[in-house]
Amino acid sequence: MHNDATSLLVRLLCKERCKAYAARVGAYVGTAVLLDDHDDKLADVRVSLASADAAGDRWFGSVQGLAEDLKLDGTDVFVELPAGNRGKARVVIDLTGAEPLVRLVGNGPAPI
Repeated sequence: MHNDATSLLVRLLCKERCKAYAARVGAYVGTAVLLDDHDDKLADVRVSLASADAAGDRWFGSVQGLAEDLKLDGTDVFVELPAGNRGKARVVIDLTGAEPLVRLVGNGPAPI
């Protein structure tokens, strides 16, 4: 069992470690543009993105508002945020549920 001083020290160390980690990871929920390799616009969409590591090289997300006639499953696209930040991702369409889910698997630095 920790005494009060030890508990306070542990909480402070955890808080600082969490702040340092949070400064290097990120999340974004909002609008984005999907672009092809030639910077041609494929779609305006709503995305939820999150980085999976502190370096920002592993990230993932989901897409809403993608037209069903766009056949992007397995395609690499660029995800461009309103501020101009970009990241490359592979589109994966999951058909196992009641509704299709469009997922993004980041390939390289995250746009967030």
